[in-house]
Amino acid sequence: MDKSEELELVPPELRQKVEFQHNNPIRVRSTAMVDIQQCSGNPVRKQNLIIIPYLTIPYLKYTFETGKIVYVTFYTYLDKKMVEIECVEQIAEKAAELLPTVEWKVCSGTQYQTDFEFTSSHQVWNSIGTTLFYKFNYLLVSLERRHHYC
Repeated sequence: MDKSEELELVPPELRQKVEFQHNNPIRVRSTAMVDIQQCSGNPVRKQNLIIIPYLTIPYLKYTFETGKIVYVTFYTYLDKKMVEIECVEQIAEKAAELLPTVEWKVCSGTQYQTDFEFTSSHQVWNSIGTTLFYKFNYLLVSLERRHHYC
């Protein structure tokens, strides 16, 4: 995946901001005088240092209290919609908000392939990817109509 393909995972109105954050990394010092460094990977504490993934402060808002920002792309057979979501619990709510005409099964995949229906938060977190260049989190969600039978 190249940089332009990565940016297609971000809502159009946020792409310029992601590029700006990537080109202008921010070094932040916490109130406890602990150095915050930016790099790739998960947060790691080394003596008095906390290393937080690149591009997470402040734009992707990674904090230990609120969790990660994830760019979610919802696919139906004919369309796709991209949104920024902060909590995993918001995924089903956001699908209903974006496409309120029917009830949806929330699955991993794209409009071309559905892998499995999400049944737990653990499955959702395991499906979240991180882009190579811009280092933001993304999730591809396939929405399938939920059929109710009598």
